[in-house]
Amino acid sequence: MRSILFVLALVVGLTSQAWAQSGPGDFVFKDQNRRDPFTYFVPAATKPADGDTPAGPNLVSNTVNSIYATALVNLAAGSFKAAIETADKGLSELAKYPNFADSIRLQVLFDKLSLAKQAAERLQNRLDAEAAFKNLHYKLAGVIARAEGRSLAILGSSKGTMVQKGDVLEIPGSTERVLVQEIQAERVVVSFRNYKMELLLTQ
Repeated sequence: MRSILFVLALVVGLTSQAWAQSGPGDFVFKDQNRRDPFTYFVPAATKPADGDTPAGPNLVSNTVNSIYATALVNLAAGSFKAAIETADKGLSELAKYPNFADSIRLQVLFDKLSLAKQAAERLQNRLDAEAAFKNLHYKLAGVIARAEGRSLAILGSSKGTMVQKGDVLEIPGSTERVLVQEIQAERVVVSFRNYKMELLLTQ
């Protein structure tokens, strides 16, 4: 029993002396690619192949910023269809980055592109409505303006259709309508596709 205690004391003493004399680099253990036994039933992480990892937010931001700038140029130039297509391209680029909503920078870009697209669509719809209304060939032939009571207007010719404020004009072969909103001395304001159109009194 005494011999056992003596051996234990000797081991503890030598260990303490070794720790006291050791330097910071004396106890460096290399894993030698060992694996934690508790992870044997967990699939090992695999390195993604080239192209599998989506671009980071900085790269995506730079790309989409350039696209957004082009959309604004198109919008300012009146190229509304091109602006819509460019904005869609930018939104598609953002969609490639699955976590763009987690980036404030990318979320701001998404909002800007969406607003630019909405503005371009609104302006393009206005141009389309103006072109369609022009093809209806409405002419303001005369106005009977009254200070009191309802004013009247003649659309078409001197024998055209008499209208007043609030009248709805049917368009043959179409489900669209024209609403008479205002009659003044030399002009009539109507609503077509929710846009105001103006008819001036012809000379």
